[in-house]
Amino acid sequence: MSHSHSHPHSHDQIHSANKHFFDKLSSTYSHQASHRAVTDTVFSAILSSPTLIPLSESTTRVLDYACGSGMVSQPLLPHVASIVGMDLSPGMVEEYNAAANNQGLSKDEMHAVVADLCSPSSVPDGEEYRNFDVAICSFAFHHIPDPAEAARKIAERLKKEGGVFVLVDFKEHDDVGEDFRDLVAHNGFKEETVKEWFLGAGLGEPVFIEVGEGGKGVTIVARHPETGAEMEKVKREVFVAVGRRG
Repeated sequence: MSHSHSHPHSHDQIHSANKHFFDKLSSTYSHQASHRAVTDTVFSAILSSPTLIPLSESTTRVLDYACGSGMVSQPLLPHVASIVGMDLSPGMVEEYNAAANNQGLSKDEMHAVVADLCSPSSVPDGEEYRNFDVAICSFAFHHIPDPAEAARKIAERLKKEGGVFVLVDFKEHDDVGEDFRDLVAHNGFKEETVKEWFLGAGLGEPVFIEVGEGGKGVTIVARHPETGAEMEKVKREVFVAVGRRG
């Protein structure tokens, strides 16, 4: 199997493909047991590191970037004051906000907007979209053609002194194959590459947290990009990288 670790896509090409794909999955995505299991594993790792990722129910404002339907935001909300989600998929944002509304949450507590920080025409304005205490991006960087730019753009949304960025994604793995070539820009990442992004974004050298029992990672279900049908179960190693601005 090929070990090429990035695929040559323009931002617009992969943006369009991912928007279409995740719009189509938006109504069922959060109900898939495999996705919930992965989120639970990662969330446990995040909560196990309170000194690295300080959370306060009364003060912590969080940006959940590439928030999807809210699978990270939902379990995180009881531990923080408020969450703003951003996602390029209108369908996912609709699901995110519907779930928040169904829980009786106000917009000030939890809401999402359609946004792509790497596209100047899609950047939301206003103080409510800036000066976050924590930003989290979970399993999205492998879909983004220029992760270094994404890290910089997310870092700009953090508090200048002490804002924390939590990045969750896959370690390097075998090529995803032709079926996913339009959706996946990178076959995971090396720690050294992630360090370069964080340093370049003014986030310092990241600290890496183990994910899964003994750092063995998670099992994901690969689904066909057109039909959504289960194709195979894949074991992947995952990293959580934490950096701090200022």
